[in-house]
Amino acid sequence: MKKVAPIKRIKRGFGFLKRFTAPKKPKREKVKKPKSYTLRKLGAICFWLLFSFMFLVVFINVFSSSEASVNESEEQVGINLTTQPEAIQFAKDFSREFFTWNIEDFDDRDERLAKYLAKGLNEKAGLMTNETEWNSIFKGVTLKQVKEISENKAHIILLVHSEMNREVEKEVEVEKKDKKGKKKKAKETKVETEKKSIQKYFVVPVMNNGSTLGVYNLPYFTNLEENTDLDVGVNEMTKGLKDINDSKESTNIKNFLDTFFVSYSEDSKDKLAYILNDENVTGFNGSMNFIEVKDANIFKGTHDDEYIVHAEVVFEEPELKTQFQSNYYLIVIKENNRYMVDEMNAEAQIEELTGENDNEDFIQDENDKDEENGERDNDKEEKDS
Repeated sequence: MKKVAPIKRIKRGFGFLKRFTAPKKPKREKVKKPKSYTLRKLGAICFWLLFSFMFLVVFINVFSSSEASVNESEEQVGINLTTQPEAIQFAKDFSREFFTWNIEDFDDRDERLAKYLAKGLNEKAGLMTNETEWNSIFKGVTLKQVKEISENKAHIILLVHSEMNREVEKEVEVEKKDKKGKKKKAKETKVETEKKSIQKYFVVPVMNNGSTLGVYNLPYFTNLEENTDLDVGVNEMTKGLKDINDSKESTNIKNFLDTFFVSYSEDSKDKLAYILNDENVTGFNGSMNFIEVKDANIFKGTHDDEYIVHAEVVFEEPELKTQFQSNYYLIVIKENNRYMVDEMNAEAQIEELTGENDNEDFIQDENDKDEENGERDNDKEEKDS
């Protein structure tokens, strides 16, 4: 065993004694943090939460708006802009400049047309100025048709009104006095303005290149047949409806129509409401006078005590004493032996009913009704027995 020197033993003893007798270090107490520190920390947390929320909202809005704009642009891709109101107004503006000129200054017309015509087209838009003797004043334009040619082209058909004028020399007879004071007839040349009004169907070929509209071809004249071939008479409207076949009921309803249209022409909306259920209708309130119900056709409705009525009614304008005939399609109902108009202008309801007429679910023949009544009587007798 290795021996320890006496000096080292003494040092160790003193070190042990020093550690044993040394005072213990006090434990560190936790420092109490002030309330303001806690509030600041809480405020910082709230701030970052709010900031994160706002950032998320902005992020969503940016991407949703961009998607909406993309969808909108995709929708616009499918629309032919040359058939839209902007193109129609463009064509009208062009026609105004086209039909405005003075034979003394065609250059002014060329300048006005330049902003409409595609490059390469005739700068005069087809007007043969060398052969033109008349001045033109634009008076008005009406849209008639829009013919779609392709996805970015259309022919816009207008009816243009213009006044043509020119100065002409005419020989006229005038009375003049000679040197002796006697009246003599003589011929003189006078310059007069001759005027003519014209209406023409005028076609403007319009194209959209993605950024602007333009007239891509020379405009031209055409003709339209404007007389309608529509054939919808009173009989067509009520075709398929069944007559009521009750002379007494028919007479009562016709008498009620006189009462109703007198009220319709004279009374206020509140007073008219006693015999009219349709809240969307306002009477004439004295602005027209009732003259007569010229004719009335009465048909069965969808159930008992409901009637479809076509009435030809004559009214008079009080100041001018001018009479007008109008057609009305009414639904009249009977409640407690009292008639009321349930619907004015009931064309939509009539068309709906006549559209279902093939099945004849909404209306019955008299024979079918009699059979139903007979069946009810038989059931009643069986119950009584």
